[in-house]
Amino acid sequence: MTESFETDDGVGVIRFGDPASRSRWTPEYETTYFDRLADYDRHPDVRVIVVAGAADGDFCAGPDLDALTENGSRDPRGDQFPRSVSKPIIAAIDGACHGIGLSLALTCDLRVVSASTRISAGFASFGLVAEHGVHWLLQRICGEGVAADLLMTDRRIDGAEAWRLGVAQYLAEGSAAIDFAMELARGIARTLSPLSLAVIKRQLASDAGGTLDTAVTRGEELVRRVARHGDFHEAVEAFTRREPPQFGPLDHRTLGDVWGTSAGPDRDLPPSCL
Repeated sequence: MTESFETDDGVGVIRFGDPASRSRWTPEYETTYFDRLADYDRHPDVRVIVVAGAADGDFCAGPDLDALTENGSRDPRGDQFPRSVSKPIIAAIDGACHGIGLSLALTCDLRVVSASTRISAGFASFGLVAEHGVHWLLQRICGEGVAADLLMTDRRIDGAEAWRLGVAQYLAEGSAAIDFAMELARGIARTLSPLSLAVIKRQLASDAGGTLDTAVTRGEELVRRVARHGDFHEAVEAFTRREPPQFGPLDHRTLGDVWGTSAGPDRDLPPSCL
């Protein structure tokens, strides 16, 4: 696995897996991937994380077949770990995205696909069942009908259909997904409050299984708490100056104060998150 770090743009890039194996998943790559996510979550100069395949041609062609049969130990942080990272994660999906590759993409916050993208669940074709939370994630992101279609037919879809079905939020037309994702990430890093993004990410995860009334009540309390901190005041002052706001880096202690719990990159999400 390789990774690069762009301090000027506030974007941390993780390239998953080994290009020689089409970025196929192994337990070792999983641990390294989670470690890099935790590193970037702590790093004050990283505001957005982009995840792509190690090779430009493929995001992740599925599990390494030896890893499937050896029953190697999984990372104890579990498939849901990327959802506990406080910073937005964007999956740049070029080429193959199959099996656990789809799970890796779905645990990111946003997904970008391109003309080269090919996506499939790949479980029933191998005599397996939906795992890594793919069925839960697909139902939540795309709806029950799309989840049933992709899991029960095991058909492959291209980037345009993935975008149409809601598997991806962005379709990079005429360019690679990684290029589009980088521009998207730079725009987020440049213009949006890291604290706001971290709280919103937690709201999306923790309130999904609750009621609207609970979400509204909790949201009002969070607004009161976040308004005590500098990003809100900077945004108001910048608006009066008619200048772009200059937000500081994410402080996990401040995030913990706003959310009301420990909010470091190694904490657990509430059970409702996955």
